[in-house]
Amino acid sequence: MQLIEIPKQTPISEMDEVLVDTFIEEVEEMRNEIIKHCQVLTDNPSENAAKRDLKRAFHTLKGSGRLVGATAIAEFGLHFETLANKIIDGNISINEEILTLLKQAAKILPNMIEQLKQDQEPPKDVILLISQAANLAQS
Repeated sequence: MQLIEIPKQTPISEMDEVLVDTFIEEVEEMRNEIIKHCQVLTDNPSENAAKRDLKRAFHTLKGSGRLVGATAIAEFGLHFETLANKIIDGNISINEEILTLLKQAAKILPNMIEQLKQDQEPPKDVILLISQAANLAQS
């Protein structure tokens, strides 16, 4: 599996403080949405509304991450949104592997926020998770 490259993040000191605060709150809201929709899809893998709402959450992370300069979260949102689109289109089926990946995505978001606050580049586990989503979406 090929690992993706994540563009360098804007230093937090150069980000708009109000936007960053709003962004952090939004990431937590989207994390809760992802958790909720993963549970729905665990119980009913054919639930189309949950698939669309899951896509919307990742789309929000992509756009908001780009807006503030949080490139790791933006790339995370981009690749998971692409995966969600493939699920919606029926090109990828909801299965245990996909659900596990989506649940890991929700679990890793708080760490990504801490990395943003500390001006740290994403660690290998984050890059690996994003790469898994990207590779699954390309298959």
